[in-house]
Formats: sequence, structure tokens, C-alpha cells
Amino acid sequence: MIPKKIFFTKGVGVHKDRLTSFELALREAGVEKCNLVSVSSILPPNCKIIPKKAGEYAEDLAATMLATTLGIEFDINRAWDERKQIYKASGHIFKTSNICQSAEGNKDGLWTTVFAAAVFIE
Repeated sequence: MIPKKIFFTKGVGVHKDRLTSFELALREAGVEKCNLVSVSSILPPNCKIIPKKAGEYAEDLAATMLATTLGIEFDINRAWDERKQIYKASGHIFKTSNICQSAEGNKDGLWTTVFAAAVFIE
């Protein structure tokens, strides 16, 4: 079985019981009914990344900071698709993706679980 698609997801769960906290994080991520299996960090050939929760803002911010570091000038108010063309023309284009989740621990001592995953789809 070689996955054809992948999406990234995340969630937070807070509960007095550790396992329920984990379950709530899975539910928020939308994968509570899925089997969790460890795999390598290598994407299979031709596996397409599809959106679930957009991290485009973080990627856009990183691209803007990289552009200023490399001395590439472009209007930050333009859409990313326009700015991507400027990157391609400069020879400094990088493929990125992201997923992260953070949470503050519960002040009342409840379990706090953060969950982030790459979900393969056949």
C-alpha cells in the first residue's frame, strides 16, 4: 500500500485523565477514528500534499523573512503566488510545509496533550 495523498493536522486535549486528554486531542485533529502507525519521515513518490488546516500564513511569513535575508525585493502586500514567481526567477525557491501545535499547561493540573500528525491517504 503506497499512499497517494497526505495532509497535516493538529489538536489539543485537556482532561483530568491522561488517556481522555489524548483522545480529545485526536478528536480536535479529526483523526480519532484512525489507526496511529509510526512511519519514516520520507514521503512516498508522487504523494500529493493536500490541505486540512492551512499553515500558509507561517510559510508566507518565513518566505518574506528569507527574501529580506537574500536581498530579494518584492511587495509584501502581493499574493504569495505572485511573490513565488519572483523567488523562482531569483533561483531561491524552496518547497516548504509545516505542522505544529502548542498549548499552555492547565492551571488546575489537568492533563494537557498536544498532537500533530501527517495523515497518509491511499
